[in-house]
Amino acid sequence: MDKVKMICAELGITQNQLAEMMGMHFTAFSKWKEKIPKNADFCLDLILENHRLKRKMDLVQNAIKTLSNLENI
Repeated sequence: MDKVKMICAELGITQNQLAEMMGMHFTAFSKWKEKIPKNADFCLDLILENHRLKRKMDLVQNAIKTLSNLENI
């Protein structure tokens, strides 16, 4: 469950919201005490990777805008 808490913190969402993102009801989601099922663990990894890639894309897009603005000066 520490992984779930870490992901929720990084995404700035609640565990209930994360469960919804995974297409799960929070009751089933909250039953994971020690061991996260393999397919759910993979899903969590993908959600986290997607979030991080979106942040990187935002940084790249902002850099492109900044460079474009510098060219116009």
